[in-house]
Amino acid sequence: MLQHLFRSRPRRWPLAVVCFAMAAPWLRAQDDGQVYRVIDQAALGVGDTHVHSWIDRSPDGRTLAVSATAASPLLIMDANDLSIQKRLDVGDWKVGTRVTHSTTGKYLLLEAIEYLQYSPRGKQERRFAVVDANSGAFVVQAVEAYAAAIAADERSMYFAGKDGVQRVAFATGATAKLPGLHRVATALALSPDGKHIALAYDPTVADLALIPSIRNDKKAIKAALKIGQVVHVHELTTGAFQFSVQELFDRAFRLRYAPDGTELWIHAKPASHKSANPDVTLSYVDVAAPRTGAMQRAAFPSHALYEPTFCADAANTRFAIGSQKGNHLEVHLYDRTTGSMGGRFILDERLFTRLKQQNEKWSDKRIGLALLPDGKRMLMTFGSRLIEWTFQP
Repeated sequence: MLQHLFRSRPRRWPLAVVCFAMAAPWLRAQDDGQVYRVIDQAALGVGDTHVHSWIDRSPDGRTLAVSATAASPLLIMDANDLSIQKRLDVGDWKVGTRVTHSTTGKYLLLEAIEYLQYSPRGKQERRFAVVDANSGAFVVQAVEAYAAAIAADERSMYFAGKDGVQRVAFATGATAKLPGLHRVATALALSPDGKHIALAYDPTVADLALIPSIRNDKKAIKAALKIGQVVHVHELTTGAFQFSVQELFDRAFRLRYAPDGTELWIHAKPASHKSANPDVTLSYVDVAAPRTGAMQRAAFPSHALYEPTFCADAANTRFAIGSQKGNHLEVHLYDRTTGSMGGRFILDERLFTRLKQQNEKWSDKRIGLALLPDGKRMLMTFGSRLIEWTFQP
């Protein structure tokens, strides 16, 4: 958030940090007993040029969707033994796609990944599509938008673009504007119960009057109108305004509801660095109450150069987010019951030099990740390989 101007509530940062080291070439043990293994191309049946870009766990926890760059197939994997169940041809997506399951896992939402994730004002249209998770057939071929999500009833996709929020019906392909949602929004999330939509807007003076921490501060309001954003929650069917999240944000790049619907997550990155200790790599996921907009004390920072992956387990007891320290990619795992960091995994090419092949493609400074349903493992992307981390051996 615009910390140097607007933050009035304390931020509780995690305290515990766990460091790791490599032990053996295939199954490696970390110095605290945690282990991991590298799953190479041969085991996956893919070539050296197949670069994984994203992982998403299905709602029932049985499968994983693993997308890739260029025209490489999207892999459907068993979430327990990590075997390949099927390969879906979804076309050429160049840098790759984010992939997200619908409510029951019937459909997959594909979002084009771009190298310039952090545009100056947080507005960068990209391609979205919807495919059948079983056959790979396109249900929605291509929509250019800032953000999109599949409806809870799996009958349509909602997207935010230059003309406000619209809905495209899967059965007919017809597109319709939503009543009351004509403002330009740069991020969007649909509540799991299908009743509400959260949207990130550039603020108006009226919007800022709804935020107690700054509504009487003229200097703060002036700055916020230039670089801040607000998050509003509306009724989905009517577009009626319900409430504003009680905080002013920097550039909000992604909104998501927790799997159980008990939290609204806001991923934002500072647009201005005028504080005494600026950090140009910092972004963060803050947590709001989904029915009132009140801010919670939990916060998850990241130093990833590109928009980071973040996810939770089905029970929302663990939260994982991609980050970076220097040239090394990292994944941070938080224990929600204690509020502390429960583990950190460092991805470094030097760890895998003995496995590297001459023509193999390596990571492009992005990490895809998913917490596996057994509550003990995480699967991460790393170029043309996957890494299975056992954080609870």
